[in-house]
Parts: sequence; C-alpha cells; structure tokens
Amino acid sequence: MNSALMFGICLAAALFLQTWGSLVQYRRVTRDYQEIRKRNAVVSVGKSTYRGMNRTAVLGFNSSGILNEAYILSGITVFAKLKPLSGHDGEHYSAVKDYYSKDKRMACVVQAVRYMEGSYD
Repeated sequence: MNSALMFGICLAAALFLQTWGSLVQYRRVTRDYQEIRKRNAVVSVGKSTYRGMNRTAVLGFNSSGILNEAYILSGITVFAKLKPLSGHDGEHYSAVKDYYSKDKRMACVVQAVRYMEGSYD
C-alpha cells in the first residue's frame, strides 16, 4: 500500500473520531443544560471573551435573583464537560458579578450575569 493512501485512511479515521466525539459532547452538554433549565427559573449562559480562554459559564437563578447552581465548560476538546463552580450558591447575582468582575479569566461569569440582569429589573 502506498504512503499517500495510508495517510488518507488515517486522516479519514481521525476526522471520523473527531466528529463522533463532538456529537457525543454536544449531546452531553445539551442534556445537562436541559436539566439545569428544569431546576431553575432563569438560566443564563456567558462565553469568555478574554484571549486564549475558551470558557462558557452556565448559571441557574431562582425567581429572586439568587444563584442556585453554576457550571463552567472549560476547554475545546471533546473531553470538556460542565464542571460545578462552587462557593457562590445562595448569593445574589450582583454579589457574584462583583466577585468575578476583576478576574479576566472568568469573564464568562460576568457576561452570563449581564445577560440575565434584565430579567430582574
């Protein structure tokens, strides 16, 4: 078998694995997001705009603006999944925004809070 054919077969296999892994990740994150929506009155999603950081925050609030649960999706590989962001459960959204406003790496949390602020004004 010549080397160009082997290279093509390996490239096709890698592309198939990447596509399959991406679909599995998409299904997992979608399922997790839907479960968060069921448990919370307001759910907000924010994406990091800081260079080199690929993070997404998913925040679940009750009808009074109190944070019930927070998750971070960090990474770009198919192994990335929603991981709990602890330490702020039970806090008002303004306190969460103030806490993360100085941390550029967690700008996704601030963006998620900004998106949902209109729901409580």
